[in-house]
This record gives sequence, structure tokens and C-alpha cells, in this order.
Amino acid sequence: MPDWTPLPEGVEWKREPVFDLVLRRSELVERFGEPQHVGLDSNGVGLFDAWTVRFGCDLEVALWCFDGAEGPPSDQPTFIPVRADSIERRHVAFHLGFVG
Repeated sequence: MPDWTPLPEGVEWKREPVFDLVLRRSELVERFGEPQHVGLDSNGVGLFDAWTVRFGCDLEVALWCFDGAEGPPSDQPTFIPVRADSIERRHVAFHLGFVG
């Protein structure tokens, strides 16, 4: 059973990335399923797909994936900005499965 719930309506807050990851799209899909939002406009960087989730502690995280948003998704490592409603990097990293 996952320790998170999807936020199909997206998030209410706007923040700069807490940190960035380089992951394969398949790793995001394996952990969080298909993105809740597809082909969003970043207002300058290009289109992206997004996963928006809430963990049991109420931490909300948005993962933006620019790879594949303008064409067929690839499984090459790609740049993933991680946004969260908390600036506690260790807490965010813990929920994403990384040692802070």
C-alpha cells in the first residue's frame, strides 16, 4: 500500500524547487504511477508532465518531468525539479526514498 495519495487537482502553493534529481521516467512511474498532469506549460522552459502527491504527514510534493512532454517518453535519465510545500530537504528526500 502506498504511503502517499495522488493530488489530481494539483497543488495550491507555488515554490521554487527544493532540489533536483536525475531519474528515469520509468522510476517515477514505478513509484507514483502515471503522471496526474500531462503537457503542462512551464512558461518558458517547455512542456512538462507532473506528479503531485501528498504523504501521510501532509507533506505535498510536485515532481516535474520535462522528458517526453513534447514527444514520446524515453527512458533516458532526465532532470526532475522537486517542489514541496516544505523546505526541509531531508524530510522531502526521506519520502522520495533517498537518504537526506
